[in-house]
Amino acid sequence: MKIYKDINPSAYFLDLDGTFFDQPDANYPASDFNIAVAKKINSYKPVIVSTGRKNNKFLRELMAKINAPFTICSVGAQIIDNKGKTIWKATISPDDKQKIMSEFQKLGLFIFVNDTEYLYCSSNNNPLFIRSWASQIPRLNYDKIPYEDEVFKYLVFGLEKDEMVLQLEKWRSEYPSLSFHLVSKGYSIEITHKLATKGKAAQYICELLGLDIKTAMHIGDSGNDVTAKPEIGYLMAVANSMDEIKSIADFVSDHDYKNGGVGKIMSEIEHL
Repeated sequence: MKIYKDINPSAYFLDLDGTFFDQPDANYPASDFNIAVAKKINSYKPVIVSTGRKNNKFLRELMAKINAPFTICSVGAQIIDNKGKTIWKATISPDDKQKIMSEFQKLGLFIFVNDTEYLYCSSNNNPLFIRSWASQIPRLNYDKIPYEDEVFKYLVFGLEKDEMVLQLEKWRSEYPSLSFHLVSKGYSIEITHKLATKGKAAQYICELLGLDIKTAMHIGDSGNDVTAKPEIGYLMAVANSMDEIKSIADFVSDHDYKNGGVGKIMSEIEHL
């Protein structure tokens, strides 16, 4: 990657899947190189995880490995500090939960609620649309979906790609209080509160740290990384990114996520 302008990001916000996670091992998905580069930079400027994943032990251990001061979870619906304490959150309202859950089930979609350990479906779900990464996850019927006081995020899939796009546009017009993002190469939709975006969460953190978000950088690959704009100053798309993010990115890297791609990007910018 070549940088054709003099940039010196005040902070980095890093997506995980398809970006910082460059290894096939689910238990150790980030290479030692990526972790070492992030940790080194964190000694003099913030490197912060910004992911669609939920707040859990795995994320908190990753924070500790790179000495990150904060982590953005569930596409910006929750921010935690390095002690695991929630410092900001935006949850889906009870009314929206009830209405949109009914629509999921009518469409026969596969459903994750807050990235729980179960995938909810029915006998009518088309098994051809099960995502490869979800194929080994235990499944329960819709009637087993638990009541959650706080829903940070839904993730749904189960239709053809073009049908998912149409459904996303329909929901965007019908649910103005929610935010919808295409992920998983356009086959899945993430749903959060409209205030839950990676950009708004990054802005909150930058204000806490006394940093100018217009000099911060977000690095990502998928539809939810688009939500880093308009707040973030520099949006970097890795080479394997969806066209949706490449079309609005300030920079498109020559590096994809594999073999320490994100570590290489940051090393080049920081002249390490």
